[in-house]
Formats: sequence, C-alpha cells, structure tokens
Amino acid sequence: MNKIPLEFLQIIENDTDRISLLIDNSTSEEGLTGLHMELDGKYQACIKNWDNSMYGWVPNFGFSYEYMDGASLLHNLKMMQAKLTAYKFQVNAVTNRIPQNTVNVNVDNKIEVNISFESVRSRLEADTSLSEEQTIEAKQKIDEIEAVIKSDDSKKNKWKKLKPVLLWLADKSVDIGTAVLSLLLKIQ
Repeated sequence: MNKIPLEFLQIIENDTDRISLLIDNSTSEEGLTGLHMELDGKYQACIKNWDNSMYGWVPNFGFSYEYMDGASLLHNLKMMQAKLTAYKFQVNAVTNRIPQNTVNVNVDNKIEVNISFESVRSRLEADTSLSEEQTIEAKQKIDEIEAVIKSDDSKKNKWKKLKPVLLWLADKSVDIGTAVLSLLLKIQ
C-alpha cells in the first residue's frame, strides 16, 4: 500500500472529530443523516467492506435512509469513525516494507506450429460445408503460402508477399480462415 497524502490524513482526522462532536452533542436525526450521507459518499470507494456491520445497507443500492432511525445512524457513525481511524493507521503502517520474496517470471514467446500443408489440404477436402470451387481456391492459396514460406526471403518479405492472401482470407468462411491462418504462423 502507498502512503496517503497528509492532506487526506487531515481530512480523515477532521471527519473523525466531527463524528465525535456530533455523537457527544446528540443532535437531531437530520444532522446525523446529513453527516452519515456525506461520510458514506466520501469514503465508501476508499475503504474495503465499508458497509460491513452497519445498519440499513442494501447491496447494489447503498444505505436506505428512510428505514434508519437515530439509533441506527449513531451506530453507523461510530462504526465509520472506527473504520476511518483503522484505515488511517493501516495505510501508513506498511510504507517502507520491502518484499521478502522475489518473483522472477520468464516469458517464452516461442510458438511451435506442428501442422503440415498436406494436413490442411486434406482437412479442406474433407470439409463438406465448402463447395468444390471454394476448396480448389483454398488449396491454390495454400500452395502460394507454402511456396513463400519455403523461400529464402526474409520474414519481412514473406509477410509482404502474403498480404494478398490475408486480404483474400478476410472474406472467407471460418473453416477456411482457421485452416489457412495456422499455416501463416509457420513464417519464422
């Protein structure tokens, strides 16, 4: 956790003092509701489980003030005061902590493609959803891809040569797309 700014610590301190003053003076229910609403709006996004142990909380809605009386509001304000005090010390208690464990993660981006041109051709021939014309056209594109991949061109030039195949592929069925795209990964 990060250290919170001194200004925010002062705001928390002022709010805990306001709660004490209000509780000690036992003001009207309207005054309790006003402070309760203000503090809830200010801190519910900052403090985890802010609503725990408080009266009148409705999940996915918030506090239901029309069903809360003075005793409920006082209880909740005391809970808010305690949570604010704990939050202030909890956040600042771990500022200079150094992690005990070091985690090293090695990422290997190597992709191995173990698919043959012949297996893709066979898969397309066996696909009954493709017309004869679509199958022949797809097999011709596979021949083009195979020739480019087996060439001695650089990776950049291979991609440049296969750009028309990619444009052609964009307009084809998912069956053809998945079969042919797997072959493009063979460019190394």
